[in-house]
Amino acid sequence: MRGLTVRRLKKRFARTWLWRWLGGRASRLFDERLAEALQGCDTVADVGCGAQPHLMRQHAVRRRILVEAHWQSALVLRALDAFVLIADVAALPLAPKSVDGVLLLQVLEHLPREGGCANLKSIEGTARKVVVITTPNGFVEQDAVGGNPYQVHRSGWKPGDLEALGYNVNGYEAWKALKRPGTSVNRSPQFVTGQVGGMGFLSSLLWAFPSLAFQLLAVKRLRGA
Repeated sequence: MRGLTVRRLKKRFARTWLWRWLGGRASRLFDERLAEALQGCDTVADVGCGAQPHLMRQHAVRRRILVEAHWQSALVLRALDAFVLIADVAALPLAPKSVDGVLLLQVLEHLPREGGCANLKSIEGTARKVVVITTPNGFVEQDAVGGNPYQVHRSGWKPGDLEALGYNVNGYEAWKALKRPGTSVNRSPQFVTGQVGGMGFLSSLLWAFPSLAFQLLAVKRLRGA
């Protein structure tokens, strides 16, 4: 009975303008923060971008390079106004200092811990100005999604781990406490915690205190940038 009531509430709330506004605001806020991190970047590579790359919403970036290892996702990318490379993060076909910025969005957690650090150093070498990372706060269990082996989570990263590597770390999306431990599943009622967890003043608080957030956004300005 309780589950049925929650589903009815969710269905009703999802039809309201407030639900749509909150969801749209979260997406716009992330895009704004990404744009701020990429300010002054003319050429940007989005590594491990998936089939719906965030880079395509960064209109100030003139030259976009989309790098994806999963060939089915890469086929979708070919319809976009960008240069597409089918390549693994471990063998990135970019020359040293060949791009202004590199995005590594929801990729680091798919790499083993030691391999992730090594690949990160290699990726940083391809950028002239900035490297931007997003990753869950701590380990979040995930198996292959849709038969894609690249979707398996192999490591977890906390704010201090990335700060030790020279990154400025902030938090976003939702309260970590509102997620079930070790998963991306919201605590009940899911439609409330998932939609409004990162909104308004809560968003500002998570940004300032990343240890409280479910997702981390880390930015590293490179020397000489």
